[in-house]
Amino acid sequence: MLKQEVARGPGGAVRVMDSITLVEPADEGALVVSGSHGGTSSGEFALEVPLKLAVFNDAGVGKDDAGIAALPMLQARGGA
Repeated sequence: MLKQEVARGPGGAVRVMDSITLVEPADEGALVVSGSHGGTSSGEFALEVPLKLAVFNDAGVGKDDAGIAALPMLQARGGA
């Protein structure tokens, strides 16, 4: 699976990855763009490492807002 740093600057590293499951402690403080949906399971992986930003694939909201269920979890951590 793809995991690649595509940029680095004063704001930190920008990393793209096929799946948020590839996040690891070395990614702390990075801006991560993943192909994962924004559901609860993806949010749990994103919360394991303190990221500056986590971007998920817009696969649609889905039944009972399942596709965006991670948003409240991530916002509670301090996101906007």
